[in-house]
Amino acid sequence: MKGTELINEEKTALYLLSCMKGMLSDKLLHMYRHYGSFSEAYRHEAGEHFKAGLFKQERMCENYAALKDKEGMLLERLGTMSENGIRIVTMFDDEYPDRLEHINDMPPILYVRGRLPEDTRPSVAVIGSRKCSSYGETTAELLAGELASNGIQVVSGLAYGVDSAAAVGSLRGGRESYAVLGCGINICYPAENWKLFERMSRGEGGVISEFPPDTAALGFHFVLRNRIIAGLADIVVVVEAGDKSGTSSTIEYALSQGKDIMAVPGRITDRTSAGCNRLIRDGAGIVTSPEDIMELVRSDMFIKCCKNSEREKRKRPSSADRTNDDKQRIEDILSSGEMHIETVSEKCGKSITETAAWLMQLEAEGRVISRGSSYYMLRPSFY
Repeated sequence: MKGTELINEEKTALYLLSCMKGMLSDKLLHMYRHYGSFSEAYRHEAGEHFKAGLFKQERMCENYAALKDKEGMLLERLGTMSENGIRIVTMFDDEYPDRLEHINDMPPILYVRGRLPEDTRPSVAVIGSRKCSSYGETTAELLAGELASNGIQVVSGLAYGVDSAAAVGSLRGGRESYAVLGCGINICYPAENWKLFERMSRGEGGVISEFPPDTAALGFHFVLRNRIIAGLADIVVVVEAGDKSGTSSTIEYALSQGKDIMAVPGRITDRTSAGCNRLIRDGAGIVTSPEDIMELVRSDMFIKCCKNSEREKRKRPSSADRTNDDKQRIEDILSSGEMHIETVSEKCGKSITETAAWLMQLEAEGRVISRGSSYYMLRPSFY
């Protein structure tokens, strides 16, 4: 029970830190790596964060003080989130998407209404221009509808244009669609997409944001959310985009993550197709029908991936067995002496996140001692 309480304390600290103005995912992860836990980071004062180089500007210290002042209100809001259909999924939770665990600046906390895309099912992001043509709108709706009807999860950003059309197409016939927001989870932006937002929030897919409730829809938030759209997809399909389009950031993220890019060709006289035509020229897969996308989804790589995933699930020992094995492995590693969390992580072949979770449980059970600055050791027998 104590271990569970400790994990809950960690998640609560992560939530509170995420509510600080200017505290984005990269800063959260930096704090986590420095202190070894979010709860430890939250216990430190602003001046200590500043000295450690975690806060580069005095303004961040002011924001941190403001966060501490409204802690009570934030905790009260946390208690009512479930009543509003909002739940928090953190990097400590089994439900956290596998696809996001390995991207740069993974969001350590997600706010979710509805569902998250399933790890074991293929997922395609359908993206494009907000000011798309009728051709782009029709094509996005057609492609998304066919993908959804074949059991493929469709992810977009719920923006005007191509994103909205993709959501409409994938929701047709009671199917699912997923949207990643550039604002708080309780805000529908743009407001005109309220009906789509509500359908996904009620479980016909889901709505996802890394930003806490009430966060405004700021321009740079949409660039940040694009890495999550790319991260949740196996393939990114661009339906229509200008040569200098906001879609380009999603493409850059997708390429850095090793994702396949496909594009719908357009007339060379159409400015809204210039970006897609250039992507095809530079080597992106060409989409002439929904079958082109599904063929890639059904390729040997994806089939093997899905088979391995299912096989792993069947072979996986019970959670109790896994817990004992992982704890024992970490204790064996620490038997050689005091060690930094990054060294423990490297030796046991687990991520920093997983290693921290096991160390916290071992510490709660009195088997491991934290020595500060993210160093740990086995608890001596005379303690």
